[in-house]
Amino acid sequence: MDSKKILIGGFPLNTIDRLKSNVTYEFLVLTSEDVDLIISDILKKDNSVGDPLDIKIVLLNGFTREEIFSFIQIYKSLGLPKALFAMITNHSINWKLKDLIYHLIQEEKELKR
Repeated sequence: MDSKKILIGGFPLNTIDRLKSNVTYEFLVLTSEDVDLIISDILKKDNSVGDPLDIKIVLLNGFTREEIFSFIQIYKSLGLPKALFAMITNHSINWKLKDLIYHLIQEEKELKR
């Protein structure tokens, strides 16, 4: 789990390119074809093919706490839209993408209460 990679989905490609031009990390664009895959398998891919996700999500893998905060600051400074953000953990790396998305949506609903 040590390779730094950003899994991102639900954004237009020009938005992703803007973000890529401001950081040096490797990106993988998530598509609808990835939702039934386990996160650890997605991390091994070089690219994804398929329709865009219908939800904006950013998953960070292998980042330190400082790198996470720095990335989020860059994201905010670019005025990018609200998205689900998560760090891939030793636990979530074994989840299917769709299950992680569901979990993050439920967490967000709980936080709004």
